[in-house]
Amino acid sequence: CMFMLNTDVSKGYGLMSIQCACLDTIMIGGNSDSQHILFPDLVGTDVDILSSKLDDLVADKQLQKRTLTFAKEMFEKYYSFRAVEVAIQNMYSKLKG
Repeated sequence: CMFMLNTDVSKGYGLMSIQCACLDTIMIGGNSDSQHILFPDLVGTDVDILSSKLDDLVADKQLQKRTLTFAKEMFEKYYSFRAVEVAIQNMYSKLKG
């Protein structure tokens, strides 16, 4: 599946956006924290706007590639095991003083 459409208006963590980024799927829509980080140009819930964005992505393979590349880079930066490991090490260092 290349695309996932999300019209949920709730603001939450955004596990589905993270899963999409990992699975080379572009999440279109939604208002979650993760959507704002991983797919910032595709945030929202207006079906007409999201449909237009989907049309743009379907028509432009380079846009698809840039969107997925950005999402993967942001995933690595904020959500990867390495990012979590570094955050834990930093917290531990601060606790040690």
